[in-house]
Amino acid sequence: VVLDANLGSTVGIRMQASDTTLRGLTLIDPFFEGVVVEPAEDDPENVTGVVVDHVHVINPGRIGILAQSNVSGLQFVEAGVVSCSEVSLTAEGRARFPATCPVGGIQVRRARGWTLRDNHVWDLWCDDAMADVAIGAREGSRDTVIERNLVEDCAQGISFGVPDGISGRVWPDAKCPDGNVQHVGGVVRNNAIGAVHMEVHVSDAGFFTGLALVDSCDVKALHNTVYSVEPPTGSALWLQGATSTGVLANILSSHGLLRRDGALIDVAQVMEDVQGNAFVYPQEGDFHLSPGAAVGIDEGVSDYAEWCTDDYDGQIRDGAPDLGADEKN
Repeated sequence: VVLDANLGSTVGIRMQASDTTLRGLTLIDPFFEGVVVEPAEDDPENVTGVVVDHVHVINPGRIGILAQSNVSGLQFVEAGVVSCSEVSLTAEGRARFPATCPVGGIQVRRARGWTLRDNHVWDLWCDDAMADVAIGAREGSRDTVIERNLVEDCAQGISFGVPDGISGRVWPDAKCPDGNVQHVGGVVRNNAIGAVHMEVHVSDAGFFTGLALVDSCDVKALHNTVYSVEPPTGSALWLQGATSTGVLANILSSHGLLRRDGALIDVAQVMEDVQGNAFVYPQEGDFHLSPGAAVGIDEGVSDYAEWCTDDYDGQIRDGAPDLGADEKN
């Protein structure tokens, strides 16, 4: 099914019932969000078990697919899945934003236990402002799993938390440092983030960051690949906030890491300065290791193997895992 909102609906599809599935839909030009999953204001219970699968949102005015609490913040959305879905921005959609760029991809806010997997987000950038995050969780979300996604030519790639973000939802049982906590627990693994076409780089914000962990407690970011043909305007890997704890490990990146505001995240086996010839065809989004690649092979630490047993394609990693999203076999 293809639905063309033609900028005439603020939200394309609103899902407010538990155990419901939205599958096989293309949604074009919603004025604001494409798909919103949230409890109704008069709902006495949380919404759980929602699945968004094989949905493509083209030219959202804000976030393509968004899961969030209701406005009062009393009911939440839990244990949902967004899989095999796409969010993209065309030149025509970009022309709607001459001064601001609130466009984002797939996000969860004040939600627990969501899985965002096997999605593709591309071209989220604007000429004169920075777009929102392509795939991420924030505002007090917890236990999010972000895995096996492909992000191409977006101003901001994948993140837990954002600079200047708020906690939103508080978890008294979480053993986190005192202060602002935007995300608790969760794992970011086996994702490929690329910025390979010059259009994003010559925009006002450029390619700002690939993978960011901001005000995020007890998180794990494992076996991700970040590749850019130009230096990021921020940093390929961004760690920020005194409440940020956990680990960043087994990463392949074309550029470096920035640590701000006393972030306490451990870093293990991050390889920088990776060249494009390490991958099969980055210009077409193929970030598998090339047949002749030698970088990062068998160089990963195995300390976190239980959190990342397979790779971008679901292939099992061996006892000496390769760096990045792809395990070369």
